[in-house]
Amino acid sequence: MYTGNSINETEKKLHYTGLSDGHFYIGTKDVGFDHVITYDNGVRIPFAKDQFRIAPKDSILLCIEGGSAGRKIAFTNQDVCFGNKLCCFVSFGIDYKFLYYYLQSPLFQAAFKENTTGIIGGVSVNTLKAMLLPVPPLAEQKRIVCEIEKYETLLEQYDTAEQALTRLNTSFPEQLKKSILQQAVQGKLVSQDPSDEPAEVLLSRIREEKQQLIKEGKIKKDKHESVIFRRDNSHYEKLDGIERCIDDEIPFEIPDSWEWVRLGTVLEIARGGSPRPIQQYLTTEPDGVNWIKIGDTDKGGKYIYKAKEKILHEGVSKSRMVHCGDFLLTNSMSFGRPYL
Repeated sequence: MYTGNSINETEKKLHYTGLSDGHFYIGTKDVGFDHVITYDNGVRIPFAKDQFRIAPKDSILLCIEGGSAGRKIAFTNQDVCFGNKLCCFVSFGIDYKFLYYYLQSPLFQAAFKENTTGIIGGVSVNTLKAMLLPVPPLAEQKRIVCEIEKYETLLEQYDTAEQALTRLNTSFPEQLKKSILQQAVQGKLVSQDPSDEPAEVLLSRIREEKQQLIKEGKIKKDKHESVIFRRDNSHYEKLDGIERCIDDEIPFEIPDSWEWVRLGTVLEIARGGSPRPIQQYLTTEPDGVNWIKIGDTDKGGKYIYKAKEKILHEGVSKSRMVHCGDFLLTNSMSFGRPYL
């Protein structure tokens, strides 16, 4: 294991650029993340310059310094000269492809990262020589390589798909998400199944359950209950005993098995609040009640896992208590962010 030779830019331009003969000189930039080496980069080392180190044909080059350290790796298909940020691996008898895949394994990558030092980040050759390598019998090494290569085509296809997905996520994730959600709420994302129980039956059951909860004193009766229904191809709402056409409020058409309702018909909605004075109720006791605030939400998250502060039980209003699985929506500072 050994590194190559550095050449400063002035020397490179004066003596080694534009030559028609000699060994190609490979720098870190010439080794791609796709494990392909760009040989004809315009820089060659004359064959007579024996002070330059050679990476033999079919050896491995690994970047060991800089931002690409540990991540750029490739086989040589010819003898080459190479830069001092690259390390050449020449095997005494280990299968080269087994070694090539080992250098990309989580075991080696973790050890490499752990031993990285310096401002620009790198691992010395002596440190590399001291790293552990699990060595199977040579025949098993070859079987391992064959098994890995069975999946390489699929992995390449997956990598291509993943890169395309990353580009999509980078370019318009929010627009794409909004488009999908819009399709969903308009009944266009999935096909309708005639055997599904229509929403009208579901709403009827919800009304019956609410009536039972009212009788048990668990919820209060809605003084302004809304019922939306269709008649003569129009939408009407019955509210406080009065019917009125609400076609101008309906934003789009929905499938026949769907129904429009006011949110308050199917949801209990309550705004949070802080006990006063708050300092009187804050506690560090483990049995205190989690007090969720805007600061406990994550901009890109979906769930709220914990709260930074707790309050005493006597400072809690039952009407403002939320439970595991409840839905929260920010309505100040960061408007409209949803969480469970």
